[in-house]
Amino acid sequence: SSMNNKLIVALDVDTMTEAERLLDLLLPEVKIFKVGIRLFTACGPKIVKMISSRGAKVFLDLKFCDIPNVVSRAIESAAGLGVFMLTVHILGSRRMLTESMKAVRSIARAQRPLIIGVTVLTSFNQDSLREIGIEKPLIDEVLSLALIAKQEGLDGVVCSPREVAPIPQAIFFSNEPCAFISYLREISATFLSIFSGPQA
Repeated sequence: SSMNNKLIVALDVDTMTEAERLLDLLLPEVKIFKVGIRLFTACGPKIVKMISSRGAKVFLDLKFCDIPNVVSRAIESAAGLGVFMLTVHILGSRRMLTESMKAVRSIARAQRPLIIGVTVLTSFNQDSLREIGIEKPLIDEVLSLALIAKQEGLDGVVCSPREVAPIPQAIFFSNEPCAFISYLREISATFLSIFSGPQA
């Protein structure tokens, strides 16, 4: 169903074997799988190739945050692997985001990875934000970062469920399609659900 195309299951495991077992259970109902730093560090690019070879898409959630040139090259490598979607930290700077989008500009829209900006990690609260020198209310920081992502042409943002409603109201009410990702915890699995914004 079309809903299945919007459901992303996180492969929060440590080995190729465990990942393959989850694919055995969930294919073809689930069509997109998230690979984070835990699994990617353990298995490397071959985990992406394995998932792709089985007809599924990969959301590469490595949250790139480094000097612009380094992130740009990493995105080129990810595009070469054929990932469907990847994440960058908006806090990495406007220039990093500009270079991130330049890295995929030469690739046809249908083939290039979607670039999704990370606002504030879901583990943060107001106190932990203050500890790193950010005094503004958490929701304001999220909205501020989401606006930067929008201005830099990113394809969407990652945020926690509590920000899903305010973000589109504040920023994305336009005729451009965009995606929102929120974390849902159900049973022992982590799901990501993409919400489509207003369509042209």
